[in-house]
Amino acid sequence: MRRLVLLVLLLTVIAGGCLGQAENGKSTTPSSSSLTPPDTKHDVLKEGQEKAVVEGINAFAVGLYMELAKENDNLFFSPYSVETALAMAHEGATGVTRGDMGKVLHLPDDNETRWTGFKQLISSLQTANGSPYVLRTANALWVQRDYPINEGYLKIIREFYLGEVGEVDFVKDPNGAAREINGWVE
Repeated sequence: MRRLVLLVLLLTVIAGGCLGQAENGKSTTPSSSSLTPPDTKHDVLKEGQEKAVVEGINAFAVGLYMELAKENDNLFFSPYSVETALAMAHEGATGVTRGDMGKVLHLPDDNETRWTGFKQLISSLQTANGSPYVLRTANALWVQRDYPINEGYLKIIREFYLGEVGEVDFVKDPNGAAREINGWVE
């Protein structure tokens, strides 16, 4: 569970571009076309839209496995989970950080392709009714309570990554934040 909390903290720290700037008590948002999701809903998804994202996850998985296997004989991880969490952070990053993350994660450069690809992939993983198997996935972004966050970024996380956004107090109550996050994960 400690690694999960560290990954969530990493996610919130890396996504610096998603944070608004507080001026005169009001939050503003960085001007970035990458944080401007389309106004139209992407409720009509088509099979195959996830192909570019899946190919990226596969390439990332091989590279990550090669690095992690150098130090471990017995290794298990979920490339999908790692990629999705870091892709959510990528959506809020800007500049060189955004470019570097996109390359390492093998993400499609085109927002529309990436957004609809993730939404289609995440939606397709839902277990069908009547299936003898159950697969549950969930995405969440945990941020410092009362910290200004770019609304366009939050819209991308909710609409395309089907993610929830939670606020906790990492500063004054890190143990309480860990308990709340771990409770959500359970």
